[in-house]
Amino acid sequence: MDKIEIFTNVITSIGVIVSLVLGIIGIAFTQQQIALYNKQALFDKRYECYRLLTHIHSLCEQNLRLINTGEKERYIAVDFVTSL
Repeated sequence: MDKIEIFTNVITSIGVIVSLVLGIIGIAFTQQQIALYNKQALFDKRYECYRLLTHIHSLCEQNLRLINTGEKERYIAVDFVTSL
């Protein structure tokens, strides 16, 4: 082997090692981002359920107040539609 072949092999090996290290770092960052996304998606789901439940609770309180007052007034039917 002459010096050019040795130099070429060393440069190629360095390139392979750098690519390997950067690939491992990329995989670690990808796993971190996936975990963060899963936490955010779970938070969004829980927040939507919380908003729905607080809205239903306030509707129940309003209806209970109307029932307890005993006033004769016209009621309007309101459809409550949601999707989870």
